[in-house]
Amino acid sequence: MGVLRGRQADCNGVPGCTLFLCEKTRWSSYYAMLVRLIQQKRAIRCAEDDININIEYQLTPNGWMLIPKIICLLKPFTGATLDAEHEYACISDTILFIKKIFYELNAIDEFGINTMKNEMIVQLKRYFRGIDPRVHFIDVETSEVHALATLLDPRYKTSGFMDKAKAEEAKGKLVSVASNIFERSLAEGSFQINADSPAKSCWDAILSDSDGQSDSVNNNAICDAEDMIRNEVKHEMLHYFADMKIHRELDPLWYWCMNLNLYPILSILAFQYLSPPFGSVPSEREFKMAGKISQGDRIRLLPANIEKLLFLMYNLRAIGFGSFKLQQPHPQVVLPNHNLEVEEICGDEASHKHIRIFVSTSS
Repeated sequence: MGVLRGRQADCNGVPGCTLFLCEKTRWSSYYAMLVRLIQQKRAIRCAEDDININIEYQLTPNGWMLIPKIICLLKPFTGATLDAEHEYACISDTILFIKKIFYELNAIDEFGINTMKNEMIVQLKRYFRGIDPRVHFIDVETSEVHALATLLDPRYKTSGFMDKAKAEEAKGKLVSVASNIFERSLAEGSFQINADSPAKSCWDAILSDSDGQSDSVNNNAICDAEDMIRNEVKHEMLHYFADMKIHRELDPLWYWCMNLNLYPILSILAFQYLSPPFGSVPSEREFKMAGKISQGDRIRLLPANIEKLLFLMYNLRAIGFGSFKLQQPHPQVVLPNHNLEVEEICGDEASHKHIRIFVSTSS
């Protein structure tokens, strides 16, 4: 390492950085290691001339030519990993990330790595396209959790699917699941339907006593109620899929919060399927936030106050105080104070003072 440091000083324009070593438990370390090798190529080639460097550890010219090509193959996976660590990443990103990796791998046209590229594509299909019959290898586009989460993500909807036929199958499954949710909600009284509508009378016929009615009448009422439920769900889905997709950088749960009244049935499923995170990054982020709060000069904070501060740091963005700017509402939703400018709603000094007082009382 001392030899490399000296050569870095001799080579103008080469940053004085250390080399990375790959770690088997963190596959992205291979990409970082190869990128750093290319960055330090001039200094490394100069250091290889040292008599104390074993020739077995020196890269051949073919090896140096191969490294940039391998980086091209690993870059799509590294990009997907970074996207999965995004603040709004959730399980609905799975299908889209796989589609993105396939697209980027197929776009690579480098001589000498076609065999490696084709093998990577085969392994991806084996793991995520249902080619391997083993249980832990699934077809994500037919998996109910992944497929419905993708459909309910207003950033993607059906555009994330590689196979459009599977997207239509997923929409049929969504109708079935949403109909069951709607039926249970009607039974519990969560949804209210106009009393003069024929659908209401059908539902009352099912729940009421059947004294004096024949089985055929009851069966017809059940069929009519089931048709009503499915038609209501399909009507809501029709409007949802006709609506424009939101920008990928926005929070999908924010969209459903703003559209609870427009899509009351789908919003229940959206909060259910979009809640699971893509990975363990949100949990790791909570530990980092706790470490920043519970510092040496604040060691006497009570556990309840630490929990309150953690809650504030993570959830202030939900009420528009993430960066002291309120996210723009959905075009079809009118806020109660819609005549005010965004800065007047949430960006004035009074609002800032309110938050500062709230945080100071927790310290």
